[in-house]
Amino acid sequence: MIRKRIIVVMLCSVVAWTFSAASGAVLFRADISGYASVYAASRVSSGAAKKKYVDASRAAAKAKKRYRDAQSATAGWKTRYDRVYPSYRRGSVGFFESVGAKNALNELNTCKYSSYIRTADKGASEKDILADATALDHMADSFSHMEYLNHLRKSLGLSELRITDTMMARAQADADYSDRNIGHAEQFPVAENVAWNGG
Repeated sequence: MIRKRIIVVMLCSVVAWTFSAASGAVLFRADISGYASVYAASRVSSGAAKKKYVDASRAAAKAKKRYRDAQSATAGWKTRYDRVYPSYRRGSVGFFESVGAKNALNELNTCKYSSYIRTADKGASEKDILADATALDHMADSFSHMEYLNHLRKSLGLSELRITDTMMARAQADADYSDRNIGHAEQFPVAENVAWNGG
């Protein structure tokens, strides 16, 4: 009887072990299956993250290149500005020098009221330089006025007036005089027709 019990106990142990091993294998297989699906999902997620990282890295590299290109362009424009601005600041004096208009320069420098001309060469303030008749903005404005005047003259059958460097310099010198005085400067051998705007 003891022997039967031992056999039964052993048999139960084998069955229990087999059941335990089988259920462990089933559980292990379930765990493996779960891990495999999680692993597969994480690989997909990792691949997507890597793609986003690569795309972001490429975009960052492109943005960095655009930034460097913009810096380079800015430096180039700054160089040009630094080279051109001193001439611009000199107004028509700088312009007349650049085109070799010696007569115009002579008129500005030696006219009777040359002290009224406020240029960078004479140490004028930035405000005075920009307000002076020799400022390039004023010179450019005068061209559009002359164009309109010549259009009117032409419509009346009159010849167009020519613009010369010398006459432009004389007009600028007279305008600077008339900015402070009411009356004709009479510093050049030309007719004067000035309208005052009150300063």
